[in-house]
Amino acid sequence: MQGKLLHLHDSAKGHTSEFVFDGVLDAAAGQEAVFQSVGAPLVAHVLAGFNACCFAYGQTGSGKTHSQFGKVGVGIEGVGGCKSCG
Repeated sequence: MQGKLLHLHDSAKGHTSEFVFDGVLDAAAGQEAVFQSVGAPLVAHVLAGFNACCFAYGQTGSGKTHSQFGKVGVGIEGVGGCKSCG
């Protein structure tokens, strides 16, 4: 999915919120799919001389830091088997 708009209506408050998103990855998406969708475009942007930021949002203890950095003391091969990472 690319460039979608989502409207959520809270009938109890009579309020509608609007959210814009570029893409959706389901729970079955692997590390490679996430990197290709999110990481690769950011890396390309940085290599072109621009700034980039990957903001990870989620519940405490849900694995955000592990997902971004892999296992402590392990090289690039510890990043979930990402084929395009090295």
